[in-house]
Amino acid sequence: RNQVCDWCACRANEKMLQRCSLCKGVSYCSRKCQVSAWKAYHKMECRCVKAVRPLIPPVDIMVAGRIAILMLLEGGGILSS
Repeated sequence: RNQVCDWCACRANEKMLQRCSLCKGVSYCSRKCQVSAWKAYHKMECRCVKAVRPLIPPVDIMVAGRIAILMLLEGGGILSS
């Protein structure tokens, strides 16, 4: 799971990745990537991942959650028509 940067998807062997200090569920290659992800979606996602720790949700669950978060942030909501 943590072999690529969660924001830019660069591989772990290219750069040393640092895990999110709060949830430990995602990793980033740089502070710039961490800040970008935090502003875009990880601020909300982080609380959810932290709540189920020490388990880390599978990638498909993380992606579904991220889609729901982005829909909510864009004002579309899950139940809006």
